Amino acid sequence: MQSGGPFFPMELGRLDGLSSTASSVPGQLPEPNQTMDQLRAVFKAHGLNMSDLVALSAAHSVGLAHCSKFSDRLYNHRPGQPTDPTLSPRYARFLEGRCPDGGPDNLVLLDQASPAELDNQYYRNLQDGGGLLGSDELLYTDNRTRPMVDAGQQHRRLLQGLRRRHRQARPRRGQVRQARQHPQAVRRVQLKEKTGVS
Repeated sequence: MQSGGPFFPMELGRLDGLSSTASSVPGQLPEPNQTMDQLRAVFKAHGLNMSDLVALSAAHSVGLAHCSKFSDRLYNHRPGQPTDPTLSPRYARFLEGRCPDGGPDNLVLLDQASPAELDNQYYRNLQDGGGLLGSDELLYTDNRTRPMVDAGQQHRRLLQGLRRRHRQARPRRGQVRQARQHPQAVRRVQLKEKTGVS
């Protein structure tokens, strides 16, 4: 799908394991209800910083989320204040219509204005109280990331910086092999450019 965002090639595959399991995922990806410190810790564990967090979150310019991922913001924000005050009242009413309390786990577009385009609208949504996930709106309400959201019109520059950091941080190419004595252990063998295996 063409979404209008910047294009850059990404290498596929991993060199740090022989298998991938659902049980290895918890704690490795950000969750929609995490605090900023928890989000920072998840990103830091992958060698990413706050600017990377803001840039990568703009991927929420496209896609869908289940009501269960954000309904607490509508009905159970805190005692005496069921609706998250960072949601614009109009957007909150719209979401309540799509996700009735105790209703089905419907899907909602992450970006109502331009759902098929990777664009700056994501950052404008946050500024207007229209971040669907709590982790999204947190980027605007937290003083550490708000300036980056305000500068979100430059999201291509943020992505270029992230691309550069990704190239520097990724592991060198090699082969994944199992150690004979410990079949569960994985080691990466570096390949030399001209002479073969080191």
